[in-house]
Amino acid sequence: MQHLREAAEKAKCELSSTAQIDINLPYLTMDKSGSKHMNSKITCAQSESLVAYLTKRTVGKNKFFDEVF
Repeated sequence: MQHLREAAEKAKCELSSTAQIDINLPYLTMDKSGSKHMNSKITCAQSESLVAYLTKRTVGKNKFFDEVF
């Protein structure tokens, strides 16, 4: 999990200066068939969309708690 976190942070930094990056994480996990790797491309627009989605969910939960408490 630490490798995934580090790759996400590195991707965030790299996307501030380029439009698209490759994320390659070998041996991310294992199952019965063997090791699993992550090979993915992400664009700045995709990253911004994901962050916007998470931000909206967080703000929504904060509003809920403000109303309840």
